[in-house]
Amino acid sequence: MFVFSKIKSESFPIQVTVCFFSIGTILFIACLLVPLDTELLILAFTYVFIAALTSTIIILKLIYIFITVPYRRLKTGQELAALLTNFPIAALYFFIIYNQNNLF
Repeated sequence: MFVFSKIKSESFPIQVTVCFFSIGTILFIACLLVPLDTELLILAFTYVFIAALTSTIIILKLIYIFITVPYRRLKTGQELAALLTNFPIAALYFFIIYNQNNLF
């Protein structure tokens, strides 16, 4: 219960990061447990596309805030770093699923 109350007190970009990471990890584990399930792979790739698009929009807004609001640079930089960590993790998940299922 402590973890959820701590996440609630964080800023929106941090909440989005934790949410996207959690759902992505659940989908990744599901793809590992049920290989070659076409519906699950389509759902996972659709989720990754939507999450990447949403994260990109939030990142652009954070970059704008980082440039225009000098007194929030430390907090905005931390939020940017947290959001940017999801991209390499998603790429790693994709690489593992790609190699496991011999996609394309």
